Amino acid sequence: MIAACTSAFGSVPQEDPLIGTKAVLESLNGHEPLKDTEIIAEFVEYEHGPRVIGSTGCNQYVLRYQQDGNHLAISQEDDPTKQGVVTQLLCVEPEGAMEQEYLNTLKEVASFQTIADRLEMQNQAGQTILVFKKME
Repeated sequence: MIAACTSAFGSVPQEDPLIGTKAVLESLNGHEPLKDTEIIAEFVEYEHGPRVIGSTGCNQYVLRYQQDGNHLAISQEDDPTKQGVVTQLLCVEPEGAMEQEYLNTLKEVASFQTIADRLEMQNQAGQTILVFKKME
């Protein structure tokens, strides 16, 4: 008898549709990022599981995530081998405030959907809180 592994969401894991996606942020809580500031997210498979890596416009980050169907959870714990890490460069304002808003918003992500070349992330209430445009 072979037992199936289950994901954090309780179902048999499926292929992760996010792996290989690289995108630039277009909307953060309903508004555009600061001009000349590029926030990037790229979904990759690491030795210790899937990660979203990128730039906050000031710092770099590597964060653990779990995906099951359209459910998505992004973790920002401090252990880089299990969860994630964000570099700690001093960000001037207003970029620093935008970086904090972005990182805080990532914690709220509960689901996602892809529509054409867009990756949209929603919170628990179903509100779209992040919109990315896929990069070539």
